Amino acid sequence: RSLEIALEMTQKAVALKPGDYWSHWALGRVYKQTGDFDRALAEYERALGMNPNDSNLLTDMVELLVQIGKAEDGVALIKLAMRINPHYPDWYLWNLGWAQYFADDYEEALVSLKRMSNPSNGARRTLAAVLVRLGRVEEARAVIAAFREQAPDFTVASMENFAFQNRTDLERWMEDLRTAGL
Repeated sequence: RSLEIALEMTQKAVALKPGDYWSHWALGRVYKQTGDFDRALAEYERALGMNPNDSNLLTDMVELLVQIGKAEDGVALIKLAMRINPHYPDWYLWNLGWAQYFADDYEEALVSLKRMSNPSNGARRTLAAVLVRLGRVEEARAVIAAFREQAPDFTVASMENFAFQNRTDLERWMEDLRTAGL
């Protein structure tokens, strides 16, 4: 129900002020959450057309690019965002590491995630999956142990609802997390 309300409100925001890039960005996020990837991409692209230098918008779009199987494009986009805003927050590194994981660039993903000064629990999940791909399963299990302290009820099964156009990518990520002990 919350997504229905969010969709209604963001569509209304775009109708009221079609030249506002924030509204298109918000609508793109809602479409992304509902798995309507074509519309999500169109709204993100509209927002970028209006404000191509918003590094947060660029970085946020990386998640969508990964979800539609364009992780390499996501890596390039976030590197652009980091050039636009060289004093970026930690979550840029998380998105970069996540995109690098899905682009099969595990060494670089590890470097990106290890650069975080205060990794979130979501970043720990990504780090654990990266470590599994690098054959460092014991380290991955230690990361998942720290993850579980913060989110004891989170399971791999709860990830089934994550929106991915290519379910194989999601299943690979989930399998890596199972190997890490989640």
